[in-house]
Amino acid sequence: METRKTIAKKKPAKKKPTGLTAADLKERIASPDWRVRRIAAYHAKATPSMLDKLSKDMAWQVRTCVAKHKRTKPFTLERLSYDTSYRVVLKVCDNENTPLQVLDRLLEKAQEQNNTLMCIVITHNLAYHTKPNAEKTSKQQKTSHD
Repeated sequence: METRKTIAKKKPAKKKPTGLTAADLKERIASPDWRVRRIAAYHAKATPSMLDKLSKDMAWQVRTCVAKHKRTKPFTLERLSYDTSYRVVLKVCDNENTPLQVLDRLLEKAQEQNNTLMCIVITHNLAYHTKPNAEKTSKQQKTSHD
């Protein structure tokens, strides 16, 4: 006699969705709707060249997603550090790929403007940059195993 547990085990496993392809992402980047472009900018499979193109988008929401993406290159983050949107610049301050000289410049600007929130975010990121390499690599190894 079969129990509920054995019946449940016999159910076929659901197939995981494959997600978007590179062609799908390119199509979304070209969309006239900023919401669709924002999804492309947030997607894990977005390439650095795609993110660079999206960093020039008119919608600050799209540029914010680019600024916080882990695959955004330092030269793109440097360009975004001059953005007119405070939200974009704040995300640049929080990105681990932001070059130290950019963080230093933004910290000076934040201190001049008495911007406490930006100072805190930049200081946190500077602390990450100044950690010994052994701590950084062990943290990266832990995240790659997960």
